[in-house]
Amino acid sequence: MRVIAKAYGDEPIARVVIASNKKMAYLVVDEEADDLVDDGISGVGFPRDCVFRYDSRLMSELESAWRASDRTKLYDLWTQCERWTAH
Repeated sequence: MRVIAKAYGDEPIARVVIASNKKMAYLVVDEEADDLVDDGISGVGFPRDCVFRYDSRLMSELESAWRASDRTKLYDLWTQCERWTAH
C-alpha cells in the first residue's frame, strides 16, 4: 500500500509498505524497488507517527512547502495527514 512517510527534516516521501509489526515501526520501500523486495532486501523502518495514508493532493502540497522551506505551512499540512493503519 502506498503511503506518505515523514523523513528526516520533515521531508515528505512517497513509499510502499512492505511489512509492519505491533511495535512502533512500519517498513517501507521506494515504490520502484519491488524487485529488491523480491530478492529479500528489506526497507527502512519508520515510527508509526511518521507514516500516513497516501493523498496525492497533500503529497504535492507537502513537497512544495518542503522545497520552499515553509516550516509553518509544512507543519499545518502534516497535521492534516491521516495516520496509516494496517487493515
